[in-house]
Amino acid sequence: MKLKGISTVEQHFEKGVVGVVGLGLVGVLAMQFLTQPNMVTVGKEQPVPPGDAYKPIERTAQGLLAKLDPAAGQSLLPEPPKANLLAQYQQQVNSGVAPRPQIAMLGRGLNLGDAAPRTGGTSDAPIALAPLPAPANPAVYAYAGTINPAEKLRIQELASLLPAAQPYDKQWVSVEASFDGTALKTALETDPDGDGRARAVPRGWFDRIEIVGVQLERQRLAGDSLADTISGRLDSSAEAWSEPALVPPTPGSPNLIGEMAANVKSMTDVEGVLSKVRNDPDSVLRPEFFSMIAGPSWVPPTEAQARDAKLGGKNEVDVLRDKADELERKLKAKEKQLADLTGGSSDRRGPEIREGGGGGGKSGRQQSSGQGTRRVNERRLKQLETEVSTLAKDLDSTRRRIDDLVSGNTRAQTTQVGELKPLLSNSGVKLWAHDLTAEPGSVYRYRTRVVLNNPLFGRTGLGDEAAAKNPLVFGEWSDWTDPVMVLPTQVFFVSSASLRGPATGTVTAGAECFVFHYGYYRRGSTTLQPGDSIRTVAKLPPQLVIYDEDKLKERGVPGQEMISRPATPRERDPEAYNPAPEQVPQAVPPTGTGDAQGVPFDDMGGLVKPALKEIPIHIKDTLLDVSDIPQLGVAANQQARTDTLAYFRTPGGLIAVRQPSVERSSQLYKQVVASEQQGQNQGQPKPEEKPRDIIRDEGPRTPHGHDDGGGGGGG
Repeated sequence: MKLKGISTVEQHFEKGVVGVVGLGLVGVLAMQFLTQPNMVTVGKEQPVPPGDAYKPIERTAQGLLAKLDPAAGQSLLPEPPKANLLAQYQQQVNSGVAPRPQIAMLGRGLNLGDAAPRTGGTSDAPIALAPLPAPANPAVYAYAGTINPAEKLRIQELASLLPAAQPYDKQWVSVEASFDGTALKTALETDPDGDGRARAVPRGWFDRIEIVGVQLERQRLAGDSLADTISGRLDSSAEAWSEPALVPPTPGSPNLIGEMAANVKSMTDVEGVLSKVRNDPDSVLRPEFFSMIAGPSWVPPTEAQARDAKLGGKNEVDVLRDKADELERKLKAKEKQLADLTGGSSDRRGPEIREGGGGGGKSGRQQSSGQGTRRVNERRLKQLETEVSTLAKDLDSTRRRIDDLVSGNTRAQTTQVGELKPLLSNSGVKLWAHDLTAEPGSVYRYRTRVVLNNPLFGRTGLGDEAAAKNPLVFGEWSDWTDPVMVLPTQVFFVSSASLRGPATGTVTAGAECFVFHYGYYRRGSTTLQPGDSIRTVAKLPPQLVIYDEDKLKERGVPGQEMISRPATPRERDPEAYNPAPEQVPQAVPPTGTGDAQGVPFDDMGGLVKPALKEIPIHIKDTLLDVSDIPQLGVAANQQARTDTLAYFRTPGGLIAVRQPSVERSSQLYKQVVASEQQGQNQGQPKPEEKPRDIIRDEGPRTPHGHDDGGGGGGG
């Protein structure tokens, strides 16, 4: 039945109202469960749901409990999360670094070198070092000189190795060798046991390896080595040498070997030591010798040997003096030619130039001839001036070198060690070391080895944990050097030996005696009869001085170069020393000690005082007897010549046989005599410097500023 006048909406309106109210009730109910609209705030905490309203109060209570009872507070801390780092690392390694097994090629492959041999083991095999190479070509040389007293003040450890009083004369030995860093790299990459189980060091472990020190080992020759060396009967068989002994480090030089052995506990400590090597490799590998005030300058053993070979046993000062005389002779000749060309005038054109220089009465042909002569003379003039200047400079340089050798006031001009390269790519690393404890008069031989930082130090998983405990690793020893005799403090040579004669009634022997004092050997002589030991006196140059070490400390001199005499005006200011001829001073005695005419001694404000004027020589060898020996191979119709032998008892109770004809030909005799001759002029006044000795560089000039073109002066 249809209702009249009522719409559909009107018919169902009450149903819609009931539906809307029902949805609202459902929404309210959902909000109660799905959201937290009823937040509450407790104290100063953040708003929390009603169900959590007591949690802030609980936390506050627990904080108060932790303050009252720390043990209870520890139990309230949450347990830290547990993580298996090893498992995570292995997972990352096994998973790879790329999203797929193959990636796109990025370009030409880079050659990183051949892989290190791994024939001896697998990845889990123990790691070990193969034997490391030894230094090669060892050279040795014996030195002697006087060490600067300032060095004793600077290096306290040096005092125990020097005499108790000045002059601080010292004999020592230096050893030089070369080391192949590329051979070291090969050894580090080499399988240590061939086909054995061990494997070589991984390449990344030894890229920072360095030489931290050079060690010396020596053997001493038994017997009376001094007499045997002089006579040429030195027995150097293997049985004659003592057991090897390690030479102590040089005082004042870095002792990184001892420092690493005592102080290095971790790989971080190793880096601190290696930085010292890299910052100053010379102080470790090639330590400079001490400053000297007398005696020949130090050069490396190979240079010293070459110098001796070049001189052929001659005195270096005498060789240089001969060179200076030759240069002076050539200089005089060139100055004479220059003076003749200029006519003794300051006019550079010379007489030929002035004569052909033009004049109204000359023909064109004559003028042309004069101009040609002028050009020739100008070229010749310039050539002569250049030659004179070069000769003058060479002469001046040679004289300065002589002065340096006589005074000993030189520093070593050592071999250039070449471009600095990383150790593992340097095939020629120069090494040298010094032995200051060698006993004068003894014969030694030496060998050397390098000490490096251990690339296995501080690492784990080697298979041999003992290899990782020592921060140092040692190379092999080099071959032994040739025997070398440390220069003796006192030595004598038998110059003659005579049988009993009607005049003396006893045998006699003449002896040349030498004592090393103030940088050089000093000579004395005596005649011996049986039962006599050797006693004589050696004279010293009069101008030698010694230094007051207290004054040195006060004046701060130890940081400066010192010489055994006050400097002359020319040495104090070489550039300004260019006086006019009439102002050239007389030579001043270098030490200010005066001369035989009684010039007063200048003590330089108390810094110096006169040294000894003579020194006694006492050698305890005692003459026993003299005999003759016939010469073999003499024909029957010829008179047999004889030679003599002198017999001595040494302080050690041995019998030494000395042959005069052999003594003077020995290398030691030549070396000692050369030193004695060089020391004769030590501290002596220089010859007077004449005006022609003064070298000027003032452009075009006449020879040394003279109109007469005179020759060069003595010097």
